[in-house]
Amino acid sequence: MIGESPTNTQNYIGSRQTEPRHEYLAKVLRHFPSVNSHWLITGEGEPFLSAEAGTTTNINNSKNKGTVQNNTGNHNTINNNVTLEECRRELAASQKDNDHLREQLKLKDELIAAKDETINLLRSSYGRPN
Repeated sequence: MIGESPTNTQNYIGSRQTEPRHEYLAKVLRHFPSVNSHWLITGEGEPFLSAEAGTTTNINNSKNKGTVQNNTGNHNTINNNVTLEECRRELAASQKDNDHLREQLKLKDELIAAKDETINLLRSSYGRPN
């Protein structure tokens, strides 16, 4: 999106954790004006400028991923026009879904344990080892 190779980006944010070039950071800030430059350089403070929180960020992408969508464009290029607030709402909904699924997994494990206990009790009452 900023005109850099995925390898360069991975070197900065992946396991290598190399220092990004100033040209790279400038491209990020030009493409994403709501990113807090102080946070980008130092890691301190909020990642996004609060005055920009309600504004729209245009994301031009050749692939359409995610569930937050307000699309324009054709099948080759899709422009996703979403606000930071919409992303935060989507994240909160996803976290709620994740919590619900974790609870279902916990209940499933409890049901399996109860089933195994029932089978063991039935086997012992008939004097069968299997």
